[in-house]
Amino acid sequence: MPFLATLADELQSSMPYYVCTHVRPDGDAVGSQIAFTRYLNSLKVKAFCILTRDMPLNLQTLIKDTPYIYLEDMKDDAGILIALDCADLTRLPASFKNLTHFLNIDHHPNNPNFAKHNYVQENFSSTCEILITLLREVGWNFDLIAAQALYAGLITDTGNFSHSNVSANTFACAEYLLQCTHLQPYEIIQSLFEQKTLAQIRLLSLFLSRIQLHCNEQIACIELTRDDYVKTNTQHSDTEGFIAHALTIQNVKIAAFIEYNEHFVKGSLRSKAPHLAVNQVARQFGGFGHICAAGFQCDSRTFNRNQLIQALANLIAQ
Repeated sequence: MPFLATLADELQSSMPYYVCTHVRPDGDAVGSQIAFTRYLNSLKVKAFCILTRDMPLNLQTLIKDTPYIYLEDMKDDAGILIALDCADLTRLPASFKNLTHFLNIDHHPNNPNFAKHNYVQENFSSTCEILITLLREVGWNFDLIAAQALYAGLITDTGNFSHSNVSANTFACAEYLLQCTHLQPYEIIQSLFEQKTLAQIRLLSLFLSRIQLHCNEQIACIELTRDDYVKTNTQHSDTEGFIAHALTIQNVKIAAFIEYNEHFVKGSLRSKAPHLAVNQVARQFGGFGHICAAGFQCDSRTFNRNQLIQALANLIAQ
């Protein structure tokens, strides 16, 4: 029996289902939320995407008429949680800790299966790819808004089908979305990547000017501070996709983007090839992630930039 079909008897109509994802969501996270919320609504289940007010503008365009609630507006914790694209409970908003964790669908390695029902598949490029596969198995009639959201998730987590996580099934999923709806890929590309504000472009310019190369120019490291965001009138979510620019530099194999806040440091790590498993380094700093894309957050008082660079250099030397 298809996985989603096994859940049908447990779905309730009286309790709200909150479809949530990790903090600072990307296209895969939001695309998953939108599509699965619409799937539940089609089953007459009361479900809502949980969004935050600082959600990037380009991702907001995907929501359309999908029911949603802002996290900041939630007044109680009476409901059922569905977590999508979330590696573990620490990546969920703290206010959800008292909710019933009903379902967990994810593609991150080492997901601890924290919900009653779990579907974790590390060999999929994205959670959106998993959902397309699962929804096809139950014969769901994809609507255009769901298809657009799922396609957005596919292209953001695969770098427009350029990353090492792309498989034949990834292309098959994209093909299916185009076949069963009037989806226009160029419209999604324009909406996601070609609607930047002038402030974002200025932040990108600052980001590029901060690139420093290490380890015989094989490691690119970029650092931004809280003041940088204030000066450019931007926010952390405006840097989505910036790190990919560093990987385009000739000879660079690994990129590290470090953001400093008053109390913590957030690091994003990317590599060009699976043998450079940056998630191993992320774990050394309390983080997690995929082989070629990982991240961490740690106390600014204990973070040592040189230790991070050395750990990345050790990866290259292996």
